[in-house]
Amino acid sequence: MPSRNSRCNPATTRRSTPPGFNNPAGQAVVNLLPAANVGADLAASNTFVSSPVIRNSENLALFKVDHHAGPRDTLTAHYARFGEDRFNPFDPVNSFTNLPGYGSYTLNNGQNAGLGWTHVFTFRAPSMNFAWASTA
Repeated sequence: MPSRNSRCNPATTRRSTPPGFNNPAGQAVVNLLPAANVGADLAASNTFVSSPVIRNSENLALFKVDHHAGPRDTLTAHYARFGEDRFNPFDPVNSFTNLPGYGSYTLNNGQNAGLGWTHVFTFRAPSMNFAWASTA
């Protein structure tokens, strides 16, 4: 049985509301939504499908050196660099990006460097470890 309320009737378009329910501000917001692009009759359809492509570029570099300076000393050093350039058309964190054309752009760069030295005083006692790391 068809609905008597035209706002709930799927055969009516999303832009046709009863005259008593029209509001200029609401109509202005509805007009910002994209038109339907799926269905046999696009004038009566209220379905819009969008599947844009995520653009993502990542660059990673890592350099690590371990050196045994003797039977009781070990030296270590590392350097890491990370870069990301990303456009996410529908960002799950930001709710406003659910609208087509409003995505989020992210540019992340990171660096990490560290030095370490481990010295074993005796083979029966625990070793001492000194390390330094910096992240930018």
